[in-house]
Amino acid sequence: MSRSKKYKILSFKAVGVIIPHSLADIQHSLSRMGHRVYVVDLPAISDSTSREIAIMDALVQVDPDFVITIDNVGIIPKQYLELKPELKIISWFFDNPIHFLHSDYPLINSRYFLFCWDKAYETLVRQQGIEHFYHMPFGTNPQVYKEVECQKIYDLSFVGTWSKKRQGILENLAARGFEIDLFGDQKWKVVEHQNIRFHGFADNRRECPFIYQQSKINLNITNEQLLTSLPVRIFDVGATGAFLLTDAVKDAEEMFTEQELVIYRNIDDLEIKLKYFLQYEDKREEIALNLQKRINKSFTFEVLLDKIFQTVATEHQIPVNDPPTCFEQLWKISLSYLHQNKISPATELLAKALRSKVENSSLHQAIVVAFLYSAWKDQNKALVEHILTGNPSLTNLFSKLSTCDNAAELRSTLYGLKEHSFDQEGYVIKGCSQRIFAQ
Repeated sequence: MSRSKKYKILSFKAVGVIIPHSLADIQHSLSRMGHRVYVVDLPAISDSTSREIAIMDALVQVDPDFVITIDNVGIIPKQYLELKPELKIISWFFDNPIHFLHSDYPLINSRYFLFCWDKAYETLVRQQGIEHFYHMPFGTNPQVYKEVECQKIYDLSFVGTWSKKRQGILENLAARGFEIDLFGDQKWKVVEHQNIRFHGFADNRRECPFIYQQSKINLNITNEQLLTSLPVRIFDVGATGAFLLTDAVKDAEEMFTEQELVIYRNIDDLEIKLKYFLQYEDKREEIALNLQKRINKSFTFEVLLDKIFQTVATEHQIPVNDPPTCFEQLWKISLSYLHQNKISPATELLAKALRSKVENSSLHQAIVVAFLYSAWKDQNKALVEHILTGNPSLTNLFSKLSTCDNAAELRSTLYGLKEHSFDQEGYVIKGCSQRIFAQ
């Protein structure tokens, strides 16, 4: 895979506290790298069926070289089985992958590449049948987390969500006389120590870069789900040129030197190091500068994405084992082709389904009707007439579909066929009385 080659990439928007921003950072970085990036706004779509349709439509319309996402956002594995085999799916996990993977994922092993911020999950992931697993730490966006001029107004700050572990450490430090400025979710309101000032939620984009640089010392207390790895806080704080103290995790010791990242090993060690670095500003600034240089060299999203592309390019290809056809997904993808007037691929997929045995009778009916419509749009009128011969109810329904100019109404009708039959007059029955295409 040439670094100079540019790709069509499909990605998504998501909901959450951190992941929406990280996805946007990845997408903007890909764009700066020269790739064409298309984004599906999933949070703007209210129901799961419409989100599924939006993903399928995007796959069909964009025809991407890569799908790149965080965790499993936008991934429905069976949707990819009938698409071009050279399409690659890159999923960069920022959460415990075991919470997201299910039995469908091994079906796309030949094209699915899972990158995880924590190498400790590799065994568990492979036990789920996922063959392409790679360790990839978090990164940062230096366009957002950059150095600005500001005054140091906090001695010690912590920005993050509440946990019992974090509360215990902060209250212990407060009891030892340290004043702490705290930013996070509302669960932190349970903390009432006089030395802890709770400021509420801090916006990831507008406020966090300034808080980090306004703090003499930024504290990292790693969340429990990070078994050996470092949180994104390390890379964001480091990119701003601010100083940080972190607890001891394996990646901190393996990825950084003591002159780049200072590690504390217990609460007593933390107390000693806090007192030392609060006193010696020049030493803080020296280490913070070293960390900033290292982050900007090795841990920006552009650098890490380039590594991801190189990894995918050099990885051996897993043979396709002809996974069982998922007729429902094949039919739905065909409707996306029809919706975008890509008739030939729709006809090919529907014909494939009809050559096989579809056990579900209502789904078979829906496939037959969709195939009739696609064959008619493909000017194969003789085939349509042959299928309709002797079937008046199908003929009546087809006559209604063939005059439909509204693509959304057409797809709604075809979707209805999977759950409901049509009567002898060719009306699609929906519920007890409501009919689509009723007179």
